[in-house]
Amino acid sequence: MTMNTGNGTPLHPETVVISSGRPGAADGPLNVPVTPASALQPDGTSGHAPWQALKEALGALEGGRALMLASGMTAAAAAMRLFGDAPVIVAPEVA
Repeated sequence: MTMNTGNGTPLHPETVVISSGRPGAADGPLNVPVTPASALQPDGTSGHAPWQALKEALGALEGGRALMLASGMTAAAAAMRLFGDAPVIVAPEVA
């Protein structure tokens, strides 16, 4: 997913950063409004407009889709679910 100008020329990364995640209306707000989030949501990022804007911007920069998780433990749990029932994990004893 590469962002292009109207004539098909790829945008510079700086332009992608500035223009991604913003509302599309020409006469509306420039940025997504800041809205409070609850820590009690199962995944604090789902459906929350500022997180959605960040996902869109990061995904545009990386050339795909981005996944944002609310905490490091959530990220670790999501990564562990990618493996089967009895994975072999190689990791250093000291990080």
